[in-house]
Amino acid sequence: MRRMKTDVLSELPEKIEHTIYSDFVPEQKKLYEAFLMAAKKEVRELADNGGSSIKILTLLLRLRQICCHPALFDEAYKKDSGKLILGLDDSFPPMGFKDENNEITGFDVDLAKEASKRLGREVEFKAIDWSSKEAELKSGRVNVLWNGLDITEKRKENMLFSDPYMDNRQIIFVKKGRTDITDEKSLAGKIVGTQSASTAEEYMDKTDFFKKDVKEVKKYSDFVTAFMDLENGRVDAIVGDEIVGRYYMSKHPEAIDAVDVAVGPVSQFGIAFAKDNKALRDDVQKVLDEMKADGTTAKISEKWFGKDITK
Repeated sequence: MRRMKTDVLSELPEKIEHTIYSDFVPEQKKLYEAFLMAAKKEVRELADNGGSSIKILTLLLRLRQICCHPALFDEAYKKDSGKLILGLDDSFPPMGFKDENNEITGFDVDLAKEASKRLGREVEFKAIDWSSKEAELKSGRVNVLWNGLDITEKRKENMLFSDPYMDNRQIIFVKKGRTDITDEKSLAGKIVGTQSASTAEEYMDKTDFFKKDVKEVKKYSDFVTAFMDLENGRVDAIVGDEIVGRYYMSKHPEAIDAVDVAVGPVSQFGIAFAKDNKALRDDVQKVLDEMKADGTTAKISEKWFGKDITK
């Protein structure tokens, strides 16, 4: 049976409201003011001629579209809006993930919140299919990728990157107590898992050893699912980001071991922007430099990793 609002009202938490002001970027402001001027003229004409109130409502909704994102108003609009729309894989702890309250949190999330506050921009966290991240960025559905993204030469062909802010290794993870896997070569004949569209996948796809000697490379939509299969014995090992894997290990110390040997080259995390959005990249880089200089980045790192591991 459904309960009425009066039955559950006393059980609900206090309502929390936050008011966030976000300024227009110049092109967005220009578009808004131009349409506002035209809309005012049209409203005056409607008032003189006894026009429809529906038309006035339509004009207001069009103004709201420009506020949300000008591309909603004009599909041909390719410039930025005043909002940071941040694309992330929400199953990538501790960089970005959903907590027990279904709220998106993590190291990169905290960095982005502080950066957006200093920029005077609202930030929206948008969970995306990580294997389609470049398409999401290119289409404008998100304007930044900020989620433990490795800087690679291949990715630099299609995206602009911030300066690196953290080193990252790909290492091997095995089920607790397993001793026959000690390095990359000992993966021969084994079933190995990794995340689709990850740095580990890129390395394995271009390495003859993984094509010829490894029994199978299983690809997962996220590392959390991959680690669950490792615990259940469906794969022999996982190759993935050390930071993500060690965080998972800290939550499941009885289940997972790390083989402390790098697989492939050491990489670096960066923040990605559309190739033609240098202005936003430069604005974000400026506040990141400020956060590094005043110790804010170090404090956020200490919160998530117990020490400052940023560059």
